[in-house]
Amino acid sequence: MTDLRHRITNTNGYAVSVTVLGAAIFGSVVSVFVWAGGVLGVFRLLFEWRKVVIPAPVVITGAVFAFYFLAELFSAVINDRGAVGLIHSAGNIIFLSLVPLYAVLDAPRQQTIDMLLKLSAPFATAALILALVQLYLLDYRPQGGASNPGVFAMTTALIYGVNLVNLKRNAAPMAIAGVIIAFAAVVLAGSRPIWPVLFLLPLVVFLFGMKFTWSHLRRSTLIVLSASAVIIAIALSGYVKERIDRGLSDIERAADGDLATSYGKRISIWRVAVSAIKEKPLFGHGPDTPIKLMRERTRTVGGYHIYYNHFHNALLNEMVRAGIAGVIAMIAMFVVPFVYCWRSRNDQDGGDVGFLLLVALQLTWLLSGTVGIMFNHDILDALFTSITAICLYFCYSEYNDAKSDTVD
Repeated sequence: MTDLRHRITNTNGYAVSVTVLGAAIFGSVVSVFVWAGGVLGVFRLLFEWRKVVIPAPVVITGAVFAFYFLAELFSAVINDRGAVGLIHSAGNIIFLSLVPLYAVLDAPRQQTIDMLLKLSAPFATAALILALVQLYLLDYRPQGGASNPGVFAMTTALIYGVNLVNLKRNAAPMAIAGVIIAFAAVVLAGSRPIWPVLFLLPLVVFLFGMKFTWSHLRRSTLIVLSASAVIIAIALSGYVKERIDRGLSDIERAADGDLATSYGKRISIWRVAVSAIKEKPLFGHGPDTPIKLMRERTRTVGGYHIYYNHFHNALLNEMVRAGIAGVIAMIAMFVVPFVYCWRSRNDQDGGDVGFLLLVALQLTWLLSGTVGIMFNHDILDALFTSITAICLYFCYSEYNDAKSDTVD
């Protein structure tokens, strides 16, 4: 087989950028792209294993992701869920690809990081334009290329995080504009649980990692950018107020016993989830059962059937799917890579960017998981696995760099 490394090196920068930034615009195309990268990584591990160095943090994190896959598969088997349960488990195969994905990340870290940061503002602009077109011309809530408003909000939050890192590394006009544009895109996505990211991520980004260095910006440039930010804030204020008022109204109606609202429906399905968890707390009911349980039980709880494919809370959803075993695995998928990237947070050669990108990823997924979806979606699963691999690559790829220097 021909040497894959030379081909991979030339495309890593664009591949990483499309993976991290592209899902808001291209949707499931990015998840297919990640799957292709995983397959390529398997071939590289099989045929070029002598040239690939996988550091221990990546191996251990990969094992944790594999444990999540096995926990859900085991739940399907012991609950005798048949072909349907196995099909749902097969959707988790992407979680086995972390190590293969790392294996294809074989370009110099700084080259890849520079490309990612350089493209962050253009991707933010594309996401904002798409949101504006969908909201004001097509007259529906923005969902980007993801065909799902919640997923669009999560992927635009990732773009926002990368733009913040770019701003901290180089506070040039384009970097400032990128943050403002990405901020507006996240707001227009309209997902209220994600909005705290807009304020929490800047705190993390500017407290940790690389030093904040300002370029020699002209005063006129700062005035123009500040004025633009104010104008955008005023323009978005009506939309923000509408979304907040609607959320408060839903909560008030749910408190009065009206479960037909967005939050009321969540209360109904959460009650179903809690009752189901009590029945099988250790290994759950099986990965295919959330929608089945809702169909069977929501009418009794809320007065009518609700047909969601998840319980709109990551913890409850995983407890139903795979019980305590699945929840332990899910928590480990956050904790283990975070600990490893934390150790590299002050590494100016890429570890700082890896840590901050991981925080943006995990914070966004956790906030979404409070009242929405976190896993078990093709785009979200592919992004969580691939971006975790990318963060570890930014933190630990000096091992591969050392190995690659010895290869002709």
